[in-house]
Amino acid sequence: MTAQQILDHYQAHLPDLSHCQVLIATEQCAMQLRAELLRQAEQRGCQALLGPSIDCLEPWLSRLGPVSGAVLNQPARELVLAEALRNAARIYAETDPWQLADQLLALFDELTRNELVIPDDFEQFHAQLKNCYAVSAPSPSLQQEAFILHTLWHAWKQQLAAENLLDPETANQQRLTDHLRNPGNTELWLIGFTEFSPGEIHWLRTLLDAGQAHLVLHGEAKQDGYHPDRPVRDILDQLDTEIPPSAACAGN
Repeated sequence: MTAQQILDHYQAHLPDLSHCQVLIATEQCAMQLRAELLRQAEQRGCQALLGPSIDCLEPWLSRLGPVSGAVLNQPARELVLAEALRNAARIYAETDPWQLADQLLALFDELTRNELVIPDDFEQFHAQLKNCYAVSAPSPSLQQEAFILHTLWHAWKQQLAAENLLDPETANQQRLTDHLRNPGNTELWLIGFTEFSPGEIHWLRTLLDAGQAHLVLHGEAKQDGYHPDRPVRDILDQLDTEIPPSAACAGN
């Protein structure tokens, strides 16, 4: 049905799909979708198609344009964080900075992706953690955990700022913002996604409202939101809509 929706939308312009940019959740379905588009286009009298471009979201974002600093790849990120850890070695003992760096990068990516900022003030951050864990009594172990995370997060951020570097998640957030300033005339089709970050939701909602994006959700969106409907229900709730911007479907 996804291929049919795309071809129906551009019926008057076939075989030209050059203004159609398909963004898929996983690259494995790209070949199948392209083959289905060609098969159905032939049924409509088109022996070939000009486009569409099919890509995953992150690689597509990375090609949109420059950002405010150099974007680190994974080995470079580990080097920069390991250096920041050496500078903060006093707060952890007998821990390999390389092993710790790998664990922290995964955590820092989640924090950045979900726009969760660790405050500059330690007491404020400590209070936030106590509230999250529902801890009312003093907890030395939680205080130590908060202190370590607070110190390493800010050491990492300071190291990046000092060298004018960006982690990939921050770079993606900048690109989403930049794209909204100049979205061009390409229509986006987002297909098969089961989750979005807060920044992606804001970007997508803005494009949907402007008629420059289409969202195809695979599954149902029952009100109770039980699995396997929950991802679809969550996305619709985040977008503050009850009806999918494009009809939900279960295939190409």
